[in-house]
Amino acid sequence: MPVLFLTLLSGVGPMAASDTNFTRNVQAAKLYGTHEITLRGNELVENAFDTLATVTFTPPSGADQAKTVDLFYDGTNVWRGRVYVTEVGKWTWQTASDDDPLLNGAQGSFTAEASDLRGMLIKHPDNPKQWATEDGQWFLNLNDTAYKLFNLGEPLWKEYVRDIAAQGITSVRSGALGGWEWLPADEGEFGASNYPWAGDDLMRYDLAKFHTTDRRLQWMLDNYPDIYIQMILFGQIDYRTEQAAESWLALPQEVRTNTMRYMLARWAAFPQVFWLTVNDLACGDDKPKNDVYTREIGRYFAEHDPWDHLLSTSPTRDQHFCFTDEEDADWVSYIHLQGSHETDAIWVADYADVPLHVFLGEDFYEQEHPNLSPRNPDFSQRWLFWSWLLEGGSANYGGRYFVIQPYSESGEVAFEFRGVEYGALHGLDSVPYIKAYFEDRAIDLSLFAAADELISDPNAEKVDIRRPHATLRGDYDEIIIYQPNAGNYRRLAELWDGRIPQVDVDLSAAFNRFSVEFYRPVDGITQMGEPVDGGQIQRLTSPWEGLDVVIRLIKMGALPPTPTPEATEEPTPEVTAEATEAITD
Repeated sequence: MPVLFLTLLSGVGPMAASDTNFTRNVQAAKLYGTHEITLRGNELVENAFDTLATVTFTPPSGADQAKTVDLFYDGTNVWRGRVYVTEVGKWTWQTASDDDPLLNGAQGSFTAEASDLRGMLIKHPDNPKQWATEDGQWFLNLNDTAYKLFNLGEPLWKEYVRDIAAQGITSVRSGALGGWEWLPADEGEFGASNYPWAGDDLMRYDLAKFHTTDRRLQWMLDNYPDIYIQMILFGQIDYRTEQAAESWLALPQEVRTNTMRYMLARWAAFPQVFWLTVNDLACGDDKPKNDVYTREIGRYFAEHDPWDHLLSTSPTRDQHFCFTDEEDADWVSYIHLQGSHETDAIWVADYADVPLHVFLGEDFYEQEHPNLSPRNPDFSQRWLFWSWLLEGGSANYGGRYFVIQPYSESGEVAFEFRGVEYGALHGLDSVPYIKAYFEDRAIDLSLFAAADELISDPNAEKVDIRRPHATLRGDYDEIIIYQPNAGNYRRLAELWDGRIPQVDVDLSAAFNRFSVEFYRPVDGITQMGEPVDGGQIQRLTSPWEGLDVVIRLIKMGALPPTPTPEATEEPTPEVTAEATEAITD
């Protein structure tokens, strides 16, 4: 019988407790963590990547819940098998292989302990238009762009992760192997290739890339387990064409299948990942090969992922999501979009009849183009986040998308892109107050539904994308409103200097009294207002001039308002001379 090859870990004995969430061999595993076994096989074959072997992990509840996964070759005569740990107690495992006797019939066990990990992202069991984590908590998705997070040439990735965590970001978009293009090496405009193979040999994999991704996934699981990663699996050549699809479909089926199987074997056991087949891929009747390309990947991952991670694909900017028909219900588990200054979040309503979360995965980046990037990135970004959340979706931020740099140090790094010199990033300055708002009040948006019909702006000259947003819980148990108080919008979005924001709330069908809480999303200051009575339309006036505001109404007797301090000082309104500049597209 083959002998288990133990990875040497200082101070670890049989069934030793572990301080890590990624554990190996005889270490005690963590509930909702990843556990790995390591074996030696026979690499003295023509191609060790061709060796087929599996390991079956059986949890304490028994064989009915067992998971069989592929072992994968990792170089230097090492094969690994990984499991996502879903139960506490004693697990057993056993390998099988017709190709290599050394990988056939090995067996062992490990113990899994309780943890405070949240587990995988899943569709919310009570509200399919929201996400949850496997521990049963609603997931607040505040996303950032980090395409090159797994790129070997980006040395500041740890500092970047540290900073986004401090800014309240809960998920990032990243190329699975360091980028988003389809190239045999890092030869693209920004050196960001997702090419998985070892040069021209498409039956061998670029282990340097896979090892980099592995090390960073493990480090993040151990140190920042609450940050989730949208893994962009494959690349594109020119997003306006079908070149990537043609390249993929020209590969032998064996190459395509083996590549997807290898990726799943390495990554599917990580709880913090979710999938995007391809980024920026034009879809529709005029690009049929692109549809075939992404459907093949999507359906393979949906069928063979042992733990059913969330899965989607990305159309190009301003394009409708092409995969909401019944034929795609077997693989698409969320809607992914790209837009242009979509602060009104109207696209969420476009998919009201589709029982999937709507995620704006890309808007215009903060530092990309002088005529496209937002003039006031701090205000534009929090407006984007707040509106999408209250409409029932979620949104993304993009700073310097083609490089990995710590947010806090962005002002200290000389930065020029496309002939423009930029200063410090500001798009995430007020995002920590979004996360704090929901966490401090234990608000669960899966219990809410968008209710914009209940509100209006009494000072608006016309209804446009500067409209306020509202979401309602239960039978008028709670209402949350965001009033952007915007004097301009799209690229020129600015706060309305000198205007005191107001909202008319229709409480005609609610015969109760409501507490009123005002929240400044720019700095997290809270002030309680006077209670208001239902049975009529109530006008709510912010205590602050020239700022956006979040207003929370709670049916008195149903849930007490969160005690919070009153404002002690007035912030300087975020306005510029361009606030009244005419809109130019």
